[in-house]
Amino acid sequence: MNKLSKFAGRLAALAALVLSLLCAAAPAYADPYSETSGPADAPAAMIVVHGGGWVWTGAPIVQATRVFAQRYADRMLTLNVDYRPGGPQGLEDVLGFYDRLRAQRGPDFPICLSGESAGGQLAVMVAARRPDVACVVNEAGPVDLRAAAPALTALINGAFQYDPAVIAANDPMQQTAQMRAPMLLAYTVGDPMVPVQEGRDFHAAYPNSTLVELPSAAEVNHIHSQTSVAALNAFHEQERGWVDQQVAAWRTQRSAATTPAVPAPAAAPAAAQQVKAPKAKAAPRKRSAKRQKRSAAKKHRSAKRTHRVR
Repeated sequence: MNKLSKFAGRLAALAALVLSLLCAAAPAYADPYSETSGPADAPAAMIVVHGGGWVWTGAPIVQATRVFAQRYADRMLTLNVDYRPGGPQGLEDVLGFYDRLRAQRGPDFPICLSGESAGGQLAVMVAARRPDVACVVNEAGPVDLRAAAPALTALINGAFQYDPAVIAANDPMQQTAQMRAPMLLAYTVGDPMVPVQEGRDFHAAYPNSTLVELPSAAEVNHIHSQTSVAALNAFHEQERGWVDQQVAAWRTQRSAATTPAVPAPAAAPAAAQQVKAPKAKAAPRKRSAKRQKRSAAKKHRSAKRTHRVR
């Protein structure tokens, strides 16, 4: 195990301890902090969910992740949201933001979610609980909690109460049958916290997803690891076009589903055609024997007269 993995493991163990203490003495529920940006009349919305191992929460971490929200705020109503520590509590809070926005904007308004690390897991789980999510962008989010890297195991156990049933209920890999939204998955090769193989496995299990693998390069940070500037810029460009495409597709599908079908005009009843049966030809009347005798006698007398004339 390299030094980075050892450090990540120790950090995860410390975070799990902090999380257990926070959950044990959780204050009364209040709406978490959030920031709104972008056009108020935008035709679609993006809910941005920060990471932090389901532990680090609060206004400062939301403010530190404004750069993520800025990728969407030029054309979408953008909510950069916080949540309480703990996996189930965090999901409940993000679902609350989603449901309130849905109630405000109505059923025909496309809403996507974007999350990184733990925020990616929460974004994917919202799609598992809400079938009308338009799209999800997941950057290095854990999507197979049973196969998590050792560096993340302690965090997962602490965040989900060391309860296998709670972990299973919040494991995206075990919830794919409930998902409908298209997903864009981005993982960096060499990530010590969420290996790229986790993204590959989820992509295979959930075909309605697009997987982007960023190369390992010591140029720019990407969530838990580093990649090249060119690769990260290319991903952001791809992400922009992908999100716009999914929003348009969702709107088209929604319109088709809600527009009542126009019934075809009823065909005019066909005029009843009376088919007249052809008149049967009258059968020739049979001559009586008496009439036959009279006719024969008449012919005989006519023949006699003709003989005399000659």
